[in-house]
Amino acid sequence: MTTITAQTRTLFGKKFASLLAQGFVPAEIYGGGVENVHVQIPLREFTKVFAEAGHNAIVTIDVEGKKYPALISAVQGDRLGQGVVHVDFYQVRMDQKIKAQVPLHFVGESPAIKVGGVLVKAAEEIEVEALPQNLPHAIEVDLSRILEVHESIHVKDLVIAKDVRVLSDLDMVVATVTEQAQEIEETPAVVPTEGEASTAVTPEGAAQEPEKK
Repeated sequence: MTTITAQTRTLFGKKFASLLAQGFVPAEIYGGGVENVHVQIPLREFTKVFAEAGHNAIVTIDVEGKKYPALISAVQGDRLGQGVVHVDFYQVRMDQKIKAQVPLHFVGESPAIKVGGVLVKAAEEIEVEALPQNLPHAIEVDLSRILEVHESIHVKDLVIAKDVRVLSDLDMVVATVTEQAQEIEETPAVVPTEGEASTAVTPEGAAQEPEKK
């Protein structure tokens, strides 16, 4: 299990700026029936761990020798999208099941794409329940199973470990291949030749006599 080293935080509010300038990110550890723990974590260390663990892997937050198993619950970036400014960790009990949204990882290529079909990814994640240590980081969707246009992969078709219970609708489509949209060719308007009268049609479909000169 990956460990993040943290320190008890004493700076709050507008003083966050000085904390960030020193290379630390303010964070909160909550849940698990305990009071919130205010900590600060090294930005470089967190960035590396988050890239590997994501939201669904258990990490250990080591706060000056006291360890908290937790999920990375929320990561807040600044308004300019230039970096992480706050992190929430949700403390878990290793003997208690939790619910989580697990991202879908699409792999392979559908043979139906090679004959002109269009892939539609209908879902990006599904909800599951499992013990923290059994929670999958991601669930693979093998697109090579879609052999023909109009075929789909449903939640029930996914390969998921027995110790993970799926909470999403088993019949929900996660990927499908459809026909490529065809452009509708417009019918050219008929222009009456000289001396030939034209008949206008109202929205109600009633014919009107051409105006007499």
